[in-house]
Amino acid sequence: MLKSSYASLIVMGDERGETMQTERFMVQNVKCASCSGSIRKGLGKLPGVTFVRVEIVNGEVVVQGEVLSRPQLALTLKSLGYPESSAIRK
Repeated sequence: MLKSSYASLIVMGDERGETMQTERFMVQNVKCASCSGSIRKGLGKLPGVTFVRVEIVNGEVVVQGEVLSRPQLALTLKSLGYPESSAIRK
């Protein structure tokens, strides 16, 4: 079954009562540790980003932080050479 690569915003509170957002992306062109490092470095520079995880095997990128802009994250991924996949398998 094909689904859109858009992942819903997940909001959760931490032990200090602060709101943390999690955004998930399925991206193209992730092939090695260097790709993963480029994504982590590029997204890590954006305001509010506190954590980035990249799965090389399936191209999943998980970003956590406060007051994240999904469009800004997606644009940054694209500018780094890792655009969102148009569809993902579930």
